[in-house]
Amino acid sequence: FTYFVDNQPLFNINVLPWQLHALPYMILLGMIAGVNAVYLNRCVLLFKKKFAEIDQHHFRIIIGAGLVSLALLVFPQLYGEGYHAVKELTLQSGNLTLTVSLAATLVFVILLKPIVTSLTLVSGGYGGVFAPSLFIGAFSGLLTASVLNTFFHANVLPINFMVIGMAAMLSASIHAPFTALFLVCEAIGDYTLFFPILMVCLISKTTAKFIYPYTVYSYSRV
Repeated sequence: FTYFVDNQPLFNINVLPWQLHALPYMILLGMIAGVNAVYLNRCVLLFKKKFAEIDQHHFRIIIGAGLVSLALLVFPQLYGEGYHAVKELTLQSGNLTLTVSLAATLVFVILLKPIVTSLTLVSGGYGGVFAPSLFIGAFSGLLTASVLNTFFHANVLPINFMVIGMAAMLSASIHAPFTALFLVCEAIGDYTLFFPILMVCLISKTTAKFIYPYTVYSYSRV
């Protein structure tokens, strides 16, 4: 698809051949993505419900904009759709050393992104869960790989885990593993990780649906 529309993929990422010993850790990443996706969907649905109780639309905008601005002051990585932060992170992933401050930053960014996304949507902003899912998945993948390598000497590849995390998170957020598989492979312009991405997408979607059977899109049809 990118060949006919644009020769440049969304993310210029050089993934590496996947390793067989990393498969169990990828399964773990898929389960983590499933939990994160439920958190994202529930956040959006909860904020929609709560902000619907505010009668004055301008109050919704003021409250939402104020809270989002505060979050951005502390964590500028949350700004926009997050593609810039993901691109920057992929460039640094091979040289990062897990420290307390880095781990705390990654955790808080992962936890705050669904809230910031929800506040943006309920305050009148446009968007969905596609870009936030890629963002959260990339950060979760890097955090998971860093923890595994630092404390368990797993010797997994952070850049691969970031890509797989993006696909897994998207798959779990919209309950569409094959859509996530091909979208992410096209977004990086590389199918090297096709099999592990497929496996993890199926696991993340199954995990998310087991915990909470709805997405932001399917809940509105119930």
